[in-house]
Amino acid sequence: MNHPFFSQFPDAHYLKHQGHTIPLQLTAPEQVKDWSKVFFPFPKSPIHITGEDRCSFLNGLGPTDLRQFKAGEGTRCLFTNAHGHVIFDTYLAAFEDHLLLFPEPGEEDKLLAHLKFNAIMDKVDFATTDKFFDFAFVIGEYTPLENERTVEHRPGYRVVFSESSLFETLLISGFTAIGFSLFEELRPMYQIARSGVDFGAGQLPQEAGLEAYMNFQKGCYLGQEPISRVTFRGRLQNRLEQLCSAAPLEAGTPILHQGSPVGQVTSGSQLQSPQGFFSLGYVKTKLADETDLELSAGEQRITVPRFLKPKPEAPES
Repeated sequence: MNHPFFSQFPDAHYLKHQGHTIPLQLTAPEQVKDWSKVFFPFPKSPIHITGEDRCSFLNGLGPTDLRQFKAGEGTRCLFTNAHGHVIFDTYLAAFEDHLLLFPEPGEEDKLLAHLKFNAIMDKVDFATTDKFFDFAFVIGEYTPLENERTVEHRPGYRVVFSESSLFETLLISGFTAIGFSLFEELRPMYQIARSGVDFGAGQLPQEAGLEAYMNFQKGCYLGQEPISRVTFRGRLQNRLEQLCSAAPLEAGTPILHQGSPVGQVTSGSQLQSPQGFFSLGYVKTKLADETDLELSAGEQRITVPRFLKPKPEAPES
């Protein structure tokens, strides 16, 4: 194993993937006592970026706004191609004299080649390192320590990393370590879209619901024209949505409206919540204006939480 943390789980299952050891299962589902305090640990080795143009260079490669990106800050960072499609989904952290860029496992070489290809006149340098950082998706309330950095914070979860001891700190704080398999089951509940599964080089970032990591007034960047055209002149045809049903849905299941296909499930889950079973899938955006919208997948009726109209308040008696 490439990290001493995993020696604490002698019965764990792992997957070898392009030089990475991915923990598939660290804790069995029946052993998780509190689903509101779990974390998916993954040691990551980032790309080290230096040079005085490092932020402005990355700012020109995608819709994430890095114009005022300063030491101590972190963000999920999207890279797009000339068509505006998402080609890399990463996490970025700023330090006083360098940046750390965390790509998806197995994407390191392709991302590094992309950076070098586009660095023409910019004063920027890239280096890989064998050093692994503690990197974790933390589901539940957690306040990072001084030596820990948050690179994404959304309702219900945050993404945190540190040079060491993060995994042990989370365990001491009462969190349960889960593997990739359970994390995949939890993703739809928290609307965590995954590159290569829910979106990729065929989608604009708006289609994947990634507007939180975009800025539409930041100026020129690779793919800006098609992204801006859709935003200001047109309307998205499809958008990734959180779905809810009374029984689990499988990825690839068509989504129907009045018997006609209007989308497809991309990520399902076997974990039941008080509201039902959550999944992610693409749905035609025009349906958001429908009243009494009824969708189905297989034999299941589907609701789209974002499409639900608020109920009028009862008049005071």
